[in-house]
Amino acid sequence: MNGLGVLLKLILRRERLALPLWLLSFPLVMVANLMSTRKLYSAPEALAALAAQINRSPAEVALYGQVWTPTLAGLAE
Repeated sequence: MNGLGVLLKLILRRERLALPLWLLSFPLVMVANLMSTRKLYSAPEALAALAAQINRSPAEVALYGQVWTPTLAGLAE
């Protein structure tokens, strides 16, 4: 474990720009996805239809999981 601190300092110095960008990009993509879903499916009936469509397709259930409540929070789970 000799030199681990030096190696970590080198990595953090090299990635001082890329690391924060990567860490911030994931929450930003999640928020953008939520906002676009809210814009596309503004009516509760549309959210219920989307939840029913996702639950009918085995491939979508495998990717996203079962939708238990047809709300934005239920789709985000």
